[in-house]
Formats: sequence, structure tokens, C-alpha cells
Amino acid sequence: MMGTEPDFQLLAEQAVAARPPPRHRVRDEAAERRYLLAITTRRLRANFAAFDLGRPVTVEVGVDILGHDADLGGIPLELGPSPALLIRDPTDRTQQFELRLRNADGLGVIPVADAEAAAALLRSGGLAPYRDRAGYGTLTLTLAFAGVLPRVAEVEAWPLSAEILSATVEGPSGETLHAFDRVGTVAAAASARAATPALRTTAIGGLRIGMPVDQAEEIATRELPERFDGAFYDMLPELVHRFGVRPDCSAGVVADIRAFDIPLAAEDSYGACLAFGAGGPDGALAGRVTEITRLTFQPGATEAEARADLQERFGPPLEELRSGQLVWVGRDPAAGEAEGLLELRADYVRVAQGGPRREEGMLLATTLRRHAPAADDGS
Repeated sequence: MMGTEPDFQLLAEQAVAARPPPRHRVRDEAAERRYLLAITTRRLRANFAAFDLGRPVTVEVGVDILGHDADLGGIPLELGPSPALLIRDPTDRTQQFELRLRNADGLGVIPVADAEAAAALLRSGGLAPYRDRAGYGTLTLTLAFAGVLPRVAEVEAWPLSAEILSATVEGPSGETLHAFDRVGTVAAAASARAATPALRTTAIGGLRIGMPVDQAEEIATRELPERFDGAFYDMLPELVHRFGVRPDCSAGVVADIRAFDIPLAAEDSYGACLAFGAGGPDGALAGRVTEITRLTFQPGATEAEARADLQERFGPPLEELRSGQLVWVGRDPAAGEAEGLLELRADYVRVAQGGPRREEGMLLATTLRRHAPAADDGS
């Protein structure tokens, strides 16, 4: 999927070292080892070349089985907010892959008609029938590989995508509780492998990456009429105009509040702002927009509402960083494949006093720029 090859020599050495000792004494141990390494390397190369990415593979994982939930219509399975399997690279002990289950929502709940039927099913599998958490079981997944996802610089593991084809849930006694027969298809996995992910939205405040600077200034002025120190604002605080105090229009405003639990500065209590950077005179994007940042204050909004709004606008994020940032990576459908990928980041924090009225609400920052692959990306 990544267009790379494993270290066949290392894998062959590991395989030969794991062989049981020979029954009879070998006359020339060095020559025997060279022979075994050669035939093992050839076998590994042949297996690698013959591997069919469309071939279903089976994986067994542990799963928490919860109690019956009438609202969900069955017995929920606790798969986590972003279901994924962590896999180590056998040729590089420091490298990890994260196999992300792209359609895991298709097996979130074992459908059961009512609480009594659920209790009987759980009891048959050796699970607690009437608790919030019934117990621990086994989830057997049949998967098809669905491609390599873009890798964000802060994330160590390579993100790979997998399509769940079918799944079976067993209780601790080995009793089958339910079979999800048709969750996904091999065709859907193949289609995902062939496609480059696209961003749902590739404009911030009406501005796009690669747009001429003069056009961006015209749109920004129309959107946010107050200009100060190269950025565009709406409802700037009076102290900015009166004393010339510089407001900050950068994602760092939100990051600092989140990291250090500090109040929002009075000069940053505007309604919204928009700023952009331009390419240098010698670059391919000379005189064109290279990065866009927008901050908005949402009076009275909650963290859950801010997150829901972001997912509605941009779709599920590719990553949720430890810093709290949400990250999306994909191409601009209007720009074509040759333009590369864009990276959209969003960060939000609740403030006690924000906006022109210094009231409680959410401060949201979104930044759009070209995606820079991780240093060891290979692309």
C-alpha cells in the first residue's frame, strides 16, 4: 500500500534463527545457514510479490460488551471513539502501523428486540445479563485493506485504513452471540485504496490556498471590514482603536488559553478575525495565499456544540492530537491531484469572558495550509 519493500534480509535471518535445531549434525554450519537464508529470502520475496491487497484477512481482538440499551436497540460493543488496531513493523521495532477500521459504526450494536431477549443472549455467552457492562468478549473481524491515510507530523504510527467485511462476537465461554454478515465490501476497500481523500471544505472565510493576494484582500475586507496590522477583524474592542493595542489573529490565542488556563486578553475579544500569509518572491506561490487562519467567538456555545459544528462542516477528523487540535488532510477537489494535499486544523476552548460583550462562550480557531508530510514519509 505504501509502495515500499520490507527488509527481506532481516526477516530471513529472523525466520532462520527461529527454526528448531536440526536432527542430525550439519557438516558445514556456515554453508547450511547461507543456503537457508537464500531460500528463505526467495520465499519471502515471492510471498510479498504475490500478496493480494484485496484478499480478506482475519483478526481477533478483545471487546467490551455492554448491557442492553433500549434507545440503541440492542447490546452495544465498546470499540472506542476511533476504532483501530496497533501493529508493529517486524523489520523496524521502532515503527508502528495503526490499522483504522473505517466502517466500524456498522457493528456498534448487537440488535436485540428487548431486555429479556438480551439477558438470555448474554447469559448464554457467559456474560452478566443485567449490568451496564456485561463483560469481555472476542470480536473476530474479516477485513480488506483500504489504503494508506495521510500522516500528520505529530503522529508516530503510520495510519492505514481497513474495511470491515464481516464480524462475529463471542462471549468468554466461546458461545457466538451475533454475526455481522455484511458490514462492508471488497469493492469498497478497493475504491478507497484507489482514491485520494478530499477535504469537504477547502475555503476559510472565502479564501483559498493559491488565491492571488489582491483577490484575498478584497474578499477579506468585504467579510471583515476592520483592518489592523495586516489582519481583518469584525467588532474590534474599543481599546484597540483608542490606544493602538495590537490584537492577535493566530491559532496561538486558543492554544495558549487551553495550555495555560489563562483568560482571553481584552484586545483579543473581537467577534471574528481573518489573516493569511503569502509566498515569497522566489517561490512557486509568489504573490499567492499559502496559509489562512480564522478565529471566531461563539457566544454561549458549549464544547460539544463546537465539536459537532466542526464535524458537520468538515466531516470526521483524520486525527485528534493530544493538544486538543482536530486535523483533516485531503486534496482540494477543485484543484486536481497535481496540487497536493491540504491540511486543515481546528482548535477550540471555552472562555469566561470573550467577544465584544466579554461573555461566556467558545473561541474557535481554524487554519488551512498545504500538508507537509512527516520527515520519514517517503512521499
